[in-house]
Amino acid sequence: MKILALDSSGLVASAAVVEDDVLIAEYTTDYKKTHSQTLLPMLDEIRQMIDLDLHTIDAIAISAGPGSFTGLRIGAATAKGLGLALNLPLVEVPTLEGLAFNLWGTDKLVCPIMDARRNQVYTGIYEFCKEEIPEKESSEHQLVMHSIKEQCAIAVDELVERNKVVCRKGVYAVPDPKTGNAVECTLVKLAGAYQMFGNGGVRTEPYSYTRVEDTYGNVILEKNTVPVRVISAETATVMNRLLQEVTGWEGTGAAANLGAMNIPVAGKTGTTDDSVDQWFVGVTPYYVGVCWLGYDSRYKTDEAGNIQYNKYGVAIPNSIRYSSYPPPKIWRAIMSQVHEGASGQSFETSNNVTSYQYCKLTGMLAGPGCSDTATGWYKNSNIPQVCSYHNYGSSYGVPLVGMTAAECGVEYADWYLNVAWSLIQQYKAQGQRLSVKDAIEMAKNGTVAYNEPAYGPFESIFAGMP
Repeated sequence: MKILALDSSGLVASAAVVEDDVLIAEYTTDYKKTHSQTLLPMLDEIRQMIDLDLHTIDAIAISAGPGSFTGLRIGAATAKGLGLALNLPLVEVPTLEGLAFNLWGTDKLVCPIMDARRNQVYTGIYEFCKEEIPEKESSEHQLVMHSIKEQCAIAVDELVERNKVVCRKGVYAVPDPKTGNAVECTLVKLAGAYQMFGNGGVRTEPYSYTRVEDTYGNVILEKNTVPVRVISAETATVMNRLLQEVTGWEGTGAAANLGAMNIPVAGKTGTTDDSVDQWFVGVTPYYVGVCWLGYDSRYKTDEAGNIQYNKYGVAIPNSIRYSSYPPPKIWRAIMSQVHEGASGQSFETSNNVTSYQYCKLTGMLAGPGCSDTATGWYKNSNIPQVCSYHNYGSSYGVPLVGMTAAECGVEYADWYLNVAWSLIQQYKAQGQRLSVKDAIEMAKNGTVAYNEPAYGPFESIFAGMP
């Protein structure tokens, strides 16, 4: 098949002849003349150069836009006139799809951009995928271009933000606060979210450019951001200390530790099922970085549900799926270079946050009787009470929340907790909730919640007690 192609959608005008996927001739001009002055002379020049008989043409392809309104009109009128004269069919080709085809076969996402004026661009997102050929052996595939996001006009400063959410490349599944369901979050947004933990609770909206200039140096767009406080300095300090445990020597992100450079790192690891996707986000007093390892498309499974291949037919290595966890290592390799020459600055901390030892069993502040403890960070307005389980002589593992030794009766604390614990379990079995404090009060007052507590008749437990 021989096709005559015309493009007049932009400042550049083109005419070409293609036969059986082979480009025979092409003529392109970029000069300050209207397409009405150049399009037909270009076609005539091609005709003479290759001795083209126009009656041998099978179809005429014409760019359908987006693009210059006047240019598209000239191209459409020229193609229609030739089609009527030669009795040939017309084939419209979306301009952005035509641009995307220049990168045919790439495994990357393609995002062509055209100037739409008024600080806007025409754009879309496309990808090339291997699909099985119908009625062929399963091993045979054909390459097909899919449109992820249809062509549209969009402001330059919204291009990255709006288009990236439709692409799965580098996204992180986070829970929707309204529904609890997982929603996709880009790595840029993820970095912006964690940035506030290293910045004392103040967040700056991430952006991909600072300014855009035209050929003459005139500023078309300039990005000005205003830092906004989104959480208190106290909350940021507490979260920061918790996230530093992740990069400690026993944490899941220990491989990202920059201790040798005397730079603290707060971070968080993340995986999808079977570790098909793996992430690490790390925050330092200087920078925040996110590393994602995975495929840009979901994987295929066999009939038993076992993971086999991604959409390109590439097997997922078991070393990645089940054993190794590269993202923290990759993050460290890159961020070590980024932080080269850094002075070892510490994270900003709030004066309203204090560290205490806490009991790992009860979560309350550690007392003299607590043997298994760790360091915790607390807002001065939200400091828990001292562990009552290990320090009041109880052996049942239920802390006496909000009660002093005198209130619960130290002499009979074990008896009270025995009964209280049975009452809590009975309420739980009935789908109800009973607080520890209320349960202890019920035990002390001899109130029976149900006929038979777990540890025997209520009366017998209290026999001989005041």
